Amino acid sequence: MKKSYIIAAVVVVLIAATAFALPNITGMFAKMDPAMHLLYASKNLTDVEKVNATIEVSMAMKSEGVEAIIGLDNPSEEESKEVDAAVDYINSILENTLFKYDMTYAQKKMQVPSYFAYDMDIDYRDDKLLNIAMVFEPWKISMGSEQLYDKLFTVDINDALEVLVVMDSGREMKIDISKYFDVLLNTEDDLYKAVESNVDPYVELIKSYMEENVEKLEDGIMEIEHNGNTEKMNVKNYRVSLDMDI
Repeated sequence: MKKSYIIAAVVVVLIAATAFALPNITGMFAKMDPAMHLLYASKNLTDVEKVNATIEVSMAMKSEGVEAIIGLDNPSEEESKEVDAAVDYINSILENTLFKYDMTYAQKKMQVPSYFAYDMDIDYRDDKLLNIAMVFEPWKISMGSEQLYDKLFTVDINDALEVLVVMDSGREMKIDISKYFDVLLNTEDDLYKAVESNVDPYVELIKSYMEENVEKLEDGIMEIEHNGNTEKMNVKNYRVSLDMDI
């Protein structure tokens, strides 16, 4: 299995497993260990019904990962030099590129989000190159970019899936996607209960991965707006590395 797929699976398990396994960990204990602190924070995140998050992401490429993607298992010296040159050029662009995400969502535990808004800016050397906005409300999704058009393009998810079914099979089928989520999020399902009753190995796997990929940064102060007032909060800062090499 490709490592990137494994990482994606770990992230999915993290969301589910921490909701089961960490109800009794106190905040003070969790803060003593960066990995456990992040797991505890993830658990708390599953308990709240409304979340607003601002994220900034920078990226870089590695020659080893590019070689694996293009199938160079044993590259020659010349091939390695060509890959290194290409990666250096791409990284010279990426190091000046910043992805900014502003997300808001409302969700009850083990239910489909009732609202999800996502706004992404791609900045290059402090200049905005592109903005992408998305809004989800069951069962419609709206997307757009202020650089392209001043209004959002809206799609009914059920209608879109019905069209895809016709295109793929030639058969018409009435789709109600909410029924699929009712099955996936069913806490009475035997598979769900099996994971819930044996969650410790998953938590240890996640904790082991996090311990190797979490870097403690300096504590900071974050300003947030709440009920019309600006409040300052002491925050713990961590850098989480997601190695997406193949």
